[in-house]
Amino acid sequence: ADIPFLLAGEHLRICPQEYTCCTTEMEDKLSQQSKLEFENLVEETSHFVRTTFANERKRLTGVTASISVLLQHHPKMEFERTSLHPEMDLIRKWVLSSWHSQLQDCIWI
Repeated sequence: ADIPFLLAGEHLRICPQEYTCCTTEMEDKLSQQSKLEFENLVEETSHFVRTTFANERKRLTGVTASISVLLQHHPKMEFERTSLHPEMDLIRKWVLSSWHSQLQDCIWI
């Protein structure tokens, strides 16, 4: 049986380099186990955030694609004069123009 015994620790990279029963092989196993546990912990705790980001990206990709199609079909966002009041037509034109430029800004984010 491998019974640990006290030896100088100059060979160690992680553990204290004092007299110890820790061998290089033991230190390597400890390092690998710690790395694996850390990676699993990060995987578990970040799952919700990663899933949320992925879902939002899919949703926003669909929205920007819809906006692109809308802008292609209505490049100038023209409107027909439907109001008997010219002031209302000016307001409607300003709103449509503003909306069009905001949509263009959205797809370039």
